[in-house]
Amino acid sequence: DSTEFATQLATFSSVEQQVRTNELLTALGAQMGALSVSQLAGWVGMTARADMPVHFDGRPVTITARPDDMADEARLVVRDRNGAELQRLPIDPVRQELAGAGETAAGASLPAGTYALSVDSYADGELIASTPVFVHARIVEARNENGRPILVMDSGQEVETGDIVGLQQAFDGT
Repeated sequence: DSTEFATQLATFSSVEQQVRTNELLTALGAQMGALSVSQLAGWVGMTARADMPVHFDGRPVTITARPDDMADEARLVVRDRNGAELQRLPIDPVRQELAGAGETAAGASLPAGTYALSVDSYADGELIASTPVFVHARIVEARNENGRPILVMDSGQEVETGDIVGLQQAFDGT
């Protein structure tokens, strides 16, 4: 039947067009990923602020703590890789930048490793929020991994660009 034949030809043509469109979109996606990495190359050497675990190796670490606006008390919570709480340190309940050498409440140095940090905010003695801490680290590499731009920090941490909340020029001469 000529009507069915014409319908089948139109269907095959539509499928062929869809396949070509998908191939074109895949190629454009790959080009955009490469473009993103080339644009991010300018970020290498800068200090980034991101929601990521902190790698401690004995050198001071800079973080930004953001307690809840309604808090009258705040505590920095340090957890190991397994999520076990290691310590809880009181901090000012106002957003602030802190630099520390990773010491326990007893004054001993934390062992080298990766730690998750958060801030617990309290109002009238009750927990009202637990928020992430932003870690400051220098970017040493930008790369494309599975179509996603990834930044590598000087501590070896890998961060997606969407997790970066701030950038600044490194001032320490490195």
